[in-house]
Amino acid sequence: LHFHSMQSRVYWPSMNEDITRFIASCEKCQRTKTHNETNHGLLHPLPIPDERFQSINIDFASMPRSSAGKNSMMVICDRLTKLGELIATKDTLTASACAELLYLHWFLSGKGFPDSIVSDRDSKFTSDVWRLFCEKCGIKRVMSTARHQQTDGGAEALIKTVKTMLKGTVNHKQ
Repeated sequence: LHFHSMQSRVYWPSMNEDITRFIASCEKCQRTKTHNETNHGLLHPLPIPDERFQSINIDFASMPRSSAGKNSMMVICDRLTKLGELIATKDTLTASACAELLYLHWFLSGKGFPDSIVSDRDSKFTSDVWRLFCEKCGIKRVMSTARHQQTDGGAEALIKTVKTMLKGTVNHKQ
Protein backbone atom coordinates (compact mmCIF):
# COMPACT_ATOMS: atom_id res chain seq x y z
CA LEU A 1 0.00 0.00 0.00
CA HIS A 2 1.30 3.44 -0.88
CA PHE A 3 1.21 6.33 1.56
CA HIS A 4 -0.79 8.43 -0.89
CA SER A 5 -3.54 5.86 -1.35
CA MET A 6 -3.77 5.46 2.44
CA GLN A 7 -3.90 9.23 2.98
CA SER A 8 -7.01 9.50 0.79
CA ARG A 9 -8.83 7.22 3.27
CA VAL A 10 -7.26 7.98 6.63
CA TYR A 11 -4.67 10.35 8.09
CA TRP A 12 -2.89 11.02 11.39
CA PRO A 13 0.15 13.24 12.05
CA SER A 14 2.80 10.47 12.40
CA MET A 15 1.27 8.28 9.70
CA ASN A 16 4.37 7.99 7.45
CA GLU A 17 6.67 7.06 10.35
CA ASP A 18 4.13 4.57 11.79
CA ILE A 19 3.62 2.82 8.45
CA THR A 20 7.37 2.66 7.80
CA ARG A 21 7.96 1.21 11.29
CA PHE A 22 5.16 -1.35 10.82
CA ILE A 23 6.53 -2.53 7.46
CA ALA A 24 10.06 -2.81 8.90
CA SER A 25 8.77 -4.99 11.75
CA CYS A 26 6.80 -7.44 9.56
CA GLU A 27 7.99 -10.84 10.80
CA LYS A 28 7.44 -12.70 7.53
CA CYS A 29 9.28 -10.05 5.50
CA GLN A 30 12.20 -10.07 7.93
CA ARG A 31 12.49 -13.86 7.69
CA THR A 32 12.07 -14.29 3.92
CA LYS A 33 13.25 -11.16 2.14
CA THR A 34 16.87 -10.34 1.43
CA HIS A 35 18.41 -6.93 1.88
CA ASN A 36 20.79 -5.68 -0.78
CA GLU A 37 23.70 -3.50 0.24
CA THR A 38 25.62 -1.28 -2.09
CA ASN A 39 29.05 -2.44 -3.14
CA HIS A 40 32.00 -0.52 -1.79
CA GLY A 41 34.95 0.43 -3.92
CA LEU A 42 35.53 0.07 -7.63
CA LEU A 43 34.37 -3.04 -9.43
CA HIS A 44 36.58 -4.84 -11.91
CA PRO A 45 34.16 -6.97 -13.90
CA LEU A 46 35.18 -10.18 -15.58
CA PRO A 47 35.03 -10.15 -19.38
CA ILE A 48 31.67 -11.22 -20.81
CA PRO A 49 31.91 -14.65 -22.47
CA ASP A 50 31.43 -14.77 -26.26
CA GLU A 51 29.50 -18.05 -26.24
CA ARG A 52 27.21 -19.90 -23.87
CA PHE A 53 28.82 -22.46 -21.56
CA GLN A 54 32.24 -20.89 -22.23
CA SER A 55 32.59 -19.64 -18.64
CA ILE A 56 30.75 -20.88 -15.56
CA ASN A 57 30.48 -20.05 -11.85
CA ILE A 58 30.56 -22.82 -9.25
CA ASP A 59 29.66 -22.42 -5.59
CA PHE A 60 28.14 -24.34 -2.69
CA ALA A 61 25.27 -23.49 -0.37
CA SER A 62 24.16 -25.19 2.81
CA MET A 63 20.59 -26.45 2.77
CA PRO A 64 18.31 -28.24 5.25
CA ARG A 65 19.13 -31.94 5.49
CA SER A 66 17.05 -34.09 3.14
CA SER A 67 15.74 -37.56 3.92
CA ALA A 68 18.66 -38.89 1.82
CA GLY A 69 21.13 -37.08 4.12
CA LYS A 70 22.10 -34.38 1.63
CA ASN A 71 22.65 -31.00 3.27
CA SER A 72 24.39 -28.95 0.61
CA MET A 73 23.80 -27.78 -2.93
CA MET A 74 26.42 -27.47 -5.67
CA VAL A 75 25.46 -24.59 -7.94
CA ILE A 76 26.81 -24.35 -11.48
CA CYS A 77 25.77 -21.23 -13.41
CA ASP A 78 26.62 -20.24 -16.98
CA ARG A 79 27.96 -16.69 -16.88
CA LEU A 80 26.44 -15.66 -20.22
CA THR A 81 22.96 -17.19 -20.21
CA LYS A 82 22.56 -17.52 -16.40
CA LEU A 83 21.41 -21.10 -16.93
CA GLY A 84 21.88 -22.89 -13.64
CA GLU A 85 22.33 -26.46 -12.49
CA LEU A 86 21.48 -27.29 -8.87
CA ILE A 87 22.95 -30.54 -7.55
CA ALA A 88 22.02 -31.89 -4.11
CA THR A 89 25.07 -33.16 -2.25
CA LYS A 90 26.66 -33.43 1.19
CA ASP A 91 28.83 -30.76 2.78
CA THR A 92 31.63 -33.34 3.07
CA LEU A 93 32.08 -33.40 -0.72
CA THR A 94 35.71 -33.78 -1.81
CA ALA A 95 37.43 -32.06 -4.72
CA SER A 96 37.44 -35.27 -6.75
CA ALA A 97 33.71 -35.79 -6.10
CA CYS A 98 33.13 -32.15 -7.11
CA ALA A 99 34.97 -32.76 -10.39
CA GLU A 100 32.90 -35.91 -10.93
CA LEU A 101 29.64 -34.01 -10.37
CA LEU A 102 30.75 -31.32 -12.83
CA TYR A 103 31.52 -34.03 -15.37
CA LEU A 104 28.24 -35.92 -14.84
CA HIS A 105 25.85 -32.97 -14.59
CA TRP A 106 27.48 -30.44 -16.91
CA PHE A 107 29.73 -32.13 -19.48
CA LEU A 108 27.63 -35.25 -20.05
CA SER A 109 24.45 -33.16 -20.39
CA GLY A 110 25.87 -31.76 -23.64
CA LYS A 111 27.23 -28.44 -22.41
CA GLY A 112 30.88 -29.48 -22.74
CA PHE A 113 33.80 -28.29 -20.67
CA PRO A 114 34.02 -24.54 -20.14
CA ASP A 115 37.09 -22.46 -20.97
CA SER A 116 37.05 -21.01 -17.44
CA ILE A 117 35.49 -21.64 -14.04
CA VAL A 118 34.91 -18.78 -11.61
CA SER A 119 34.85 -19.88 -7.97
CA ASP A 120 35.65 -18.77 -4.46
CA ARG A 121 38.69 -20.01 -2.60
CA ASP A 122 36.97 -23.03 -1.07
CA SER A 123 39.43 -25.82 -0.22
CA LYS A 124 37.87 -27.93 -2.99
CA PHE A 125 38.88 -25.35 -5.61
CA THR A 126 42.37 -24.70 -4.24
CA SER A 127 43.27 -28.40 -3.94
CA ASP A 128 45.82 -30.15 -6.13
CA VAL A 129 43.12 -32.56 -7.33
CA TRP A 130 40.96 -29.70 -8.66
CA ARG A 131 43.99 -27.94 -10.16
CA LEU A 132 45.03 -31.12 -11.96
CA PHE A 133 41.45 -31.76 -13.16
CA CYS A 134 41.25 -28.25 -14.64
CA GLU A 135 44.67 -28.56 -16.26
CA LYS A 136 43.82 -31.90 -17.89
CA CYS A 137 40.50 -30.53 -19.21
CA GLY A 138 42.03 -27.24 -20.40
CA ILE A 139 39.98 -25.14 -17.99
CA LYS A 140 41.31 -21.84 -16.63
CA ARG A 141 40.60 -21.32 -12.92
CA VAL A 142 39.44 -17.82 -11.91
CA MET A 143 39.19 -17.43 -8.14
CA SER A 144 37.87 -14.60 -6.05
CA THR A 145 40.20 -12.79 -3.71
CA ALA A 146 39.61 -12.39 0.00
CA ARG A 147 36.76 -10.00 0.80
CA HIS A 148 35.68 -9.92 -2.87
CA GLN A 149 33.27 -12.82 -3.02
CA GLN A 150 31.21 -10.84 -5.56
CA THR A 151 33.55 -12.29 -8.23
CA ASP A 152 31.42 -15.41 -8.03
CA GLY A 153 28.27 -13.31 -8.40
CA GLY A 154 26.35 -15.55 -10.81
CA ALA A 155 26.31 -18.53 -8.50
CA GLU A 156 25.75 -16.31 -5.45
CA ALA A 157 22.73 -14.69 -7.10
CA LEU A 158 21.26 -18.07 -8.02
CA ILE A 159 21.78 -19.35 -4.45
CA LYS A 160 20.12 -16.23 -3.08
CA THR A 161 17.11 -16.70 -5.38
CA VAL A 162 16.72 -20.40 -4.52
CA LYS A 163 16.95 -19.74 -0.78
CA THR A 164 14.47 -16.86 -0.97
CA MET A 165 11.99 -19.05 -2.86
CA LEU A 166 12.39 -21.88 -0.36
CA LYS A 167 12.06 -19.63 2.70
CA GLY A 168 8.74 -18.26 1.48
CA THR A 169 7.23 -21.64 0.71
CA VAL A 170 8.77 -24.21 3.05
CA ASN A 171 8.73 -24.08 6.81
CA HIS A 172 8.49 -26.46 9.75
CA LYS A 173 4.66 -26.52 9.58
CA GLN A 174 4.48 -27.79 6.00
